[in-house]
Amino acid sequence: MKNTIEILRKVLSPLYDAGEVKAITRLLLEEICGLTYAQILLNEGTKKLPREQAEILEQYAQRLAKGEPVQQVMGYTWFRGRKFKVNRDVLVPRPETGELVQKVVDNFVNKSGITLLDIGTGSGCIALSLAAEINHSFITAIDLSTAALKTAQENAKELNISNIEFVQADILKLAENADINRLSTFDAIVSNPPYICQHEAVDMSKNVLDYEPSMALFVPDDDPLLFYRAIGQYAQQCLKNGGKLFFEINEAYGQEVCRLLESQSYQQVQLHQDQFGKDRFVLAEKNNSL
Repeated sequence: MKNTIEILRKVLSPLYDAGEVKAITRLLLEEICGLTYAQILLNEGTKKLPREQAEILEQYAQRLAKGEPVQQVMGYTWFRGRKFKVNRDVLVPRPETGELVQKVVDNFVNKSGITLLDIGTGSGCIALSLAAEINHSFITAIDLSTAALKTAQENAKELNISNIEFVQADILKLAENADINRLSTFDAIVSNPPYICQHEAVDMSKNVLDYEPSMALFVPDDDPLLFYRAIGQYAQQCLKNGGKLFFEINEAYGQEVCRLLESQSYQQVQLHQDQFGKDRFVLAEKNNSL
């Protein structure tokens, strides 16, 4: 077993810092071997690892050495206490996206019959979490990618969540989409759209660039607010008066997103930081007079 752990650490060290190496190793031992953190620390139950488990870990190590994210290697990740299938067709959910979900939940925790629209659903982690955590809600989740929608639908089935509808649509052409136009208006729209500028790719890690879908990550350098503008425009049509917008954003463009929404006549526009102190969320409300 020591050799297996050493193999994991050896392949991970060039790709991650020491803390991440430790966290990934711990995750694999817990998930694959069923070991508790205490057992790992004490090395109990790890000295005579069954051959099948050792072989799995060694196979995973080979994939990890190529930069493949551990969540894709395992085929799933945990998000807000729920197990989500992930693959190359969807983004791996980040902790800050969990914070975005919490902001929506907090806003509607004492309400029922809420209708929400999740734009760019990917794995469905936002939409399915909201469907599970807001009582008597109904969620419409859209994505341009048929492969991403398939993954989201599989996650809905595995989680036994049915108060949700998945629709293929391009947010940049959404106002012309008849399938969406016939739907009722929404109490809120939530989105974690593409927001990374192309020039920022040089600072990104291999496991993101090579294994996560670029269409879900990047926007043109000359139009970093592309998706926020489109969503804001469409929300004027499908949000109820007083309806809410919840955005995850690029930390470099917080004030710009706020000014954009104000120019589109939204009110109560607020910029919020994430747990790491970075500008990460913008909330707004549709003007009641519109």
